[in-house]
Amino acid sequence: MAFVYEEMGEEGVELIKSLNLPTPAGCGSGVYFDNYPSWPESEWVIDREKQLYFFEMCGRGSQKDEPPIYCCLVWGKTPIRLDAYRSGKGDYQVGVEITWEVVNIYAPKELMDLSKEEIVSTIKEAFIAHAHEDNLNIKGVDFPNMATPRFCDSEEVWTLG
Repeated sequence: MAFVYEEMGEEGVELIKSLNLPTPAGCGSGVYFDNYPSWPESEWVIDREKQLYFFEMCGRGSQKDEPPIYCCLVWGKTPIRLDAYRSGKGDYQVGVEITWEVVNIYAPKELMDLSKEEIVSTIKEAFIAHAHEDNLNIKGVDFPNMATPRFCDSEEVWTLG
C-alpha cells in the first residue's frame, strides 16, 4: 500500500495524542495536540500497511529567514522530526512544481536498524503524497536539498536545531 491523504479521524487524533509530542520551538509551547489541531477533520498522509503517518505540525517555511515547517513522520509508534521549506512555481490551471527542502531529519536511536536511505526514501514518498492533497494540479515534486537523518536520543528530537 502507498501513502494516501485523508482525514485523521478520532483514532488518528488519539494515536498522535498518545505520542505526547512537544510543540517545536518557535510554534508556541506545551504539548502539540493540547491546542493544535485536535479535531478529527485534521488531515495527514498515511500508509496503514507499513504503519507510517505524516503530518505538518506548525511553522511558516517559505523563506529561509523564517522558521521552517515542522513536520512529523511517525514510524510505527516512533516520531521523526522533519524541518522543511516549501515553495512552488506555476499555477493550478497549468500545473505547479513543488519544491521541498528538508533541512533537518531528527530520528530517535530506536530507528537505527533502518537504513538512512530507507528513511529518506520514505520521507520523499510522504512529501509527494502530501503535495497532491485535494487533487491539485501538481506537475512534480522536487527535493534539491535533503538532509541526512541524524540519530539522537528520543528526548532530543524536538529540542535540537
